[in-house]
Amino acid sequence: MLRDDEELRRGLAASAHERLRQVPVRLLTLFAMAWALHVLGDGHLILLWLVANLIGQTIEFFVMRPFRLDPVRAGNSLGARMSALTVITFLPVIGCLVIFHLWTKGDMTSTTVALLLLTGVVLVNATSALESRAVFYVGATPFVLTTAAMLGHSAASGAGSLPVLAVCFVLFLFGAHAAWERVYRSRKAELAARHEAETRRREAEEAVANRAAMAAIVSHELRTPLATVASGAALIEEGVAPHKIGAAARTISDAARLMSKLLDDLLDRSKVEARAMALDVRDFELVQSIVDTASFWQTAAHAKGLEFEAPDPTTGPIWVRGDPSRLRQILNNFLSNAIKFTDRGRVALRFSVQRDGEIKQVRIDVIDDGPGVPPHAVERLFAPYVQGAARTARTYGGTGLGLAVSRDLAELMGGRVQARAGTPRGSVFSLILPMPVGSAQAASSSVTIA
Repeated sequence: MLRDDEELRRGLAASAHERLRQVPVRLLTLFAMAWALHVLGDGHLILLWLVANLIGQTIEFFVMRPFRLDPVRAGNSLGARMSALTVITFLPVIGCLVIFHLWTKGDMTSTTVALLLLTGVVLVNATSALESRAVFYVGATPFVLTTAAMLGHSAASGAGSLPVLAVCFVLFLFGAHAAWERVYRSRKAELAARHEAETRRREAEEAVANRAAMAAIVSHELRTPLATVASGAALIEEGVAPHKIGAAARTISDAARLMSKLLDDLLDRSKVEARAMALDVRDFELVQSIVDTASFWQTAAHAKGLEFEAPDPTTGPIWVRGDPSRLRQILNNFLSNAIKFTDRGRVALRFSVQRDGEIKQVRIDVIDDGPGVPPHAVERLFAPYVQGAARTARTYGGTGLGLAVSRDLAELMGGRVQARAGTPRGSVFSLILPMPVGSAQAASSSVTIA
């Protein structure tokens, strides 16, 4: 438990700060008790009381100091946690011995002082352990044992009835614990509310940053196709040679497709954020959908001089239930990036299907021989408006929206996307989807899920 209890780490850090704030009260209590011992005729205990407390408080200060300066590092150290718990357990023993001594004297003043001091130190322990049960129980143990010893002494000396004292002792324990439990739960609720508020604040800041990034990146990405359209239109308007009109028109068409893709990604991302994205779920043949997607990109790969490995179209049929258009959209994003970032070598599209009852676990991998994904960039690769490296963005352009949309669509369909380094080079982008078993007979039916 001491190795993994996050609450204990947090509780020790909070206790360290609270105990430091209690120093003035502790010093006042220390000297007040010295005066009380003098008045009650125990002057010979004053020096021992003061020295023992000052040594104990000094030890506590240095043992708890790491939890005030660097709570994460101290909390991760088993030795530091054990030292702190030891101090919290045994430091109160000094006060407990004095309390028991005053109780056993038997006069009304000493008994009253003992009870008041016991109540005070119990309250101090409770306020020092509002964020961890372990810290509270460890710190309360000496006081519980002292109270039991006090009541046992009273019963043994004939100063009270043992059954009555036992019942009062139990009621005292339950009452004290119930009071602390209410405060503890309130504190946990407060911390949870603070954590939630902090999370929302960070999310709001990230959303604002994403909007700013979107405005900057999209405006930059739109300049190139817009300039291309304007240049091509100007050439045609100025009366370019007839044999060049086709090339100018194709340039304008390519720029229009680029802008359309960008706007589609923006629209899909907005729909996902607004929870308005819908899936067109129906039965379809998986192998044919994958093969058709691969065929669309095969020409582009060959035009760039790349080898293209497509699935065998004779495999199957494999009938599943899902959204084939969104599946192809994810694969299109993966293949588009693979071809764009690969200058030589190959791009491969592979898939595997494993049946688990009425669910087919589908895994589709897009493998390339491109520059690969830096390990530090994998986690943020599927974040919107982010690319693996600044050099990648400068060289190839793009908004980084495609992978973010792919991740959102995969999660909407109950699956996930992954990225990892290839062997020996390049990268592997994977789509993992659990898809219900479909049938050819039901292929004509469809239902929309929001």
